[in-house]
Amino acid sequence: MNCLRKVNSKLVLLTAISIGALSLFLFAFGVTEAHAVPDISGEWISNHGKTYHIAQINDKFTWRMDGSGETGVGDLDGYSISAIWPFGYASGTVSVNSSDRGITIVWNNGVTFTRPGGGGGGGGGGAPSTGTWSWERVGLTASEIYAGGNNLYGVIRGSGDIYRYNGSPDNWTKVGGSGNMFVVNSGGDLYGLSPSGVFRYNGTPESWTQIGGPATKIFIGASRLYATNPATGDIYEYNGTPHNWTKIGGPGKTFVVNDMGFLFGISPDGSGVWRYNRTPNDWTQIGGPASELFAGGNKLFATNPATGDIYQYNGSPHSWTKVGTSGITFTVDEMGHLFGLSPSGVFRYDGTPMGWTQIGETGVDIEASRTELYGLKADGTVWHYLP
Repeated sequence: MNCLRKVNSKLVLLTAISIGALSLFLFAFGVTEAHAVPDISGEWISNHGKTYHIAQINDKFTWRMDGSGETGVGDLDGYSISAIWPFGYASGTVSVNSSDRGITIVWNNGVTFTRPGGGGGGGGGGAPSTGTWSWERVGLTASEIYAGGNNLYGVIRGSGDIYRYNGSPDNWTKVGGSGNMFVVNSGGDLYGLSPSGVFRYNGTPESWTQIGGPATKIFIGASRLYATNPATGDIYEYNGTPHNWTKIGGPGKTFVVNDMGFLFGISPDGSGVWRYNRTPNDWTQIGGPASELFAGGNKLFATNPATGDIYQYNGSPHSWTKVGTSGITFTVDEMGHLFGLSPSGVFRYDGTPMGWTQIGETGVDIEASRTELYGLKADGTVWHYLP
């Protein structure tokens, strides 16, 4: 395998201006249900090469220009648009695709906005996007999202409390307080890590059972749970009863578990990828240098530390295939389908090396569960992909 890696940051399906500023604007002007309001949220490039970010709620929006930091507010009346800023005013017309998503905005002051990526032309204001992807906003103002089985959880910004999504937009239930991190297995079971130890959620709001002592990180896949020792870095496997763990290996840079329950790790110096053979301290090297690992179904992927390119493990030691270029992050559902997040959007791997299809805008995180994909925007809203 060639050298492997990942740039680890977490999708922007909408690049938001200060939500506080947007809320003040909406309070001042009121939110009305306009007719046939197109979706103009996200990033735009002007014909002068300037980048603009639009945050939209119904027929109102705010915008910010990169570089100068100039901001303004505006209204939509159907496909007619108007905007004001400290030193000017403009009106124009929005052109949309078949999903009523704005693809160009032509202003009466000679400026034209187009969306970057997705339709060719990149960041230089090329052809407009023609994507017809569809996402449903499911609510929350989250800093992190976690998915597994049929369940989705989100951590609230500020408080750190964790909520479970009940299956309909804006319908969430608080299930616990803040924690260092959370993981969800393929059965939808939730586990959390706090400064005092590892806890299992019992399925009833606010009801948790401590199953282990302090740990640095926890990792899960299928019904197998692992944790790393904060003093030594050694990795332990949970045996299924509280406080019953077995040491199975030494320290690693990171670990990942697929939905078959197989554990993989990167050596502490990043020099190799290893597979745990399910016997304590018995590991086999299967790949060279890597930065991050992603697993789901019976698939394993790793990223190249020099280029960020992503590789798929072919099932035998040191046999890997490059399937894509670098991204912000990747996720794999429980069927083994790979998704990637890049600065230009969300992409689905089509199963053929270097073959990807754009299915959404960019953001700060994506998480896959059994067969579902969720995205987290920069403004904290959580979205569900509708194929």
